[in-house]
Amino acid sequence: MIKSACAWLVDRHCGSSQPEGTSLLANDLLPFLAASWMTLGVSRHGPARKKLLRQAQVVQSASAGGATLLLNLPIRRGRQLADWIGDRLFYCPRGIPSTSIAAIASSRLKRPWDEQDNWFLALRSALRWSSNRQQTVLNVANTTTARFLQSCPEILDTQSWHIHLPRHKQGLEEWLVQLSQPGPRANAPAAWQSWMSPPLFESEPVPASLQEYPLQDRLIVAAADSLHLLQVRAGGNIASLHDQRLADAAGPGADAGIQIAIPADSAVSSRGLPGVFLAGSQDSAAVVACISDMAERLQEPFLAHWTRRCDGPWPGQAEREWIKQLILADPARQRSASCALERIILQQRIIASATAIRDSIPVVCLTGVPVQQWPGRRVYRCHRRRWDFLPYAIAIRRDWLVRRGARPVIYGDNSDWDNLPGSCRPFFQKSMSTLGKQPIDWSLEREWRVPGNVELADLNSEDGFLLVPDPEVARRLAPMSRWPVYFESASTTA
Repeated sequence: MIKSACAWLVDRHCGSSQPEGTSLLANDLLPFLAASWMTLGVSRHGPARKKLLRQAQVVQSASAGGATLLLNLPIRRGRQLADWIGDRLFYCPRGIPSTSIAAIASSRLKRPWDEQDNWFLALRSALRWSSNRQQTVLNVANTTTARFLQSCPEILDTQSWHIHLPRHKQGLEEWLVQLSQPGPRANAPAAWQSWMSPPLFESEPVPASLQEYPLQDRLIVAAADSLHLLQVRAGGNIASLHDQRLADAAGPGADAGIQIAIPADSAVSSRGLPGVFLAGSQDSAAVVACISDMAERLQEPFLAHWTRRCDGPWPGQAEREWIKQLILADPARQRSASCALERIILQQRIIASATAIRDSIPVVCLTGVPVQQWPGRRVYRCHRRRWDFLPYAIAIRRDWLVRRGARPVIYGDNSDWDNLPGSCRPFFQKSMSTLGKQPIDWSLEREWRVPGNVELADLNSEDGFLLVPDPEVARRLAPMSRWPVYFESASTTA
């Protein structure tokens, strides 16, 4: 009874009668399925008629409530996905997300799990990376990450999309009938859920080189706009599919959207693995590159906090502790600009300071001047005995900082200060200074401020980078950094 309905759906929307080049995406077939069952039911008698009409009614009601039956998925990488898994139907009780899609994949996780700290750190980092960009995290049944992702929406406030696979050797007719059966489809914790059908054709048009890999792995690697690989085993399914994705998108930008975190005990020989790490370890190193080679990356808006020599205890450090370090010749007594940057890396925190801030309000100061322009602005402030725009800095994506309270400085004079409400005073800076030999226009610094400390535990490799003067310093800091380390072409006074 159902065979004719299935045949009609497939022939009508997937058959050879489709004009060449016609998209197979975004066709909602649920109304057609209801109509097919209704038509079949009217021509039947007895229990068969009753069953078909009931199925049609259930499906029709679901369609009216927003459910869809999609022929393939209308996502950005939907065509690539269809090439990798074949044409499929997807039943979506609540539709599908309109955001970009992130997927988190991994080779098999070693036991015992409580000793895999790097892996879980990478998982948290990937989820925060996606959450910060309002992406939906794809969770596919039977993958290594599936059971952990089911718990993460409540833990890290991420949006998730769970895709259920068809049962082994399940036929298309049986799968369609299941759509009219009662179940928990609309009441699961995931924001979106979809049920994927068996293949629409007996002979799948998927290349034989891909059919040997598990369906769930093909789905998760092909569908993602942002693909996070937590652990990649050389020669494994994930590594091979990663290579195939790069091959399909051969050319500049083929690895766009792919981030890889490699725990220290993983030996990966798969070609083309980019050096962007979502989580560091004692044996991992960040990307090291010359700033002049990163023009495309730096087109995005970053704010930078430069470090300079600290003549005294660190912010928040007791003077007694610092004096003890001096007396004992403790290596930690060093206060160079490089040491200050290293301290930020290790503590995962920029500590607020009230120095030169009115009302002694502790803030973190940053500049909106792009780091490429810093060499021309480097200057020594005699009255403050310090350098400005030194090439020791951490740059952070501006929108990441705005979500944590960053605001541009309000430049003005004393009368402007007097008229400011208390909530705006941490962001005030006198626009001109005449204390030195020449007036200083502070507004040229394009300063931003964040009240209080800036915690960097959630700052991923795509959201920040370090700036240092030369390759030698970059290579020294890279092993302890989770962020890329860029260097200027020439060494500069610290």
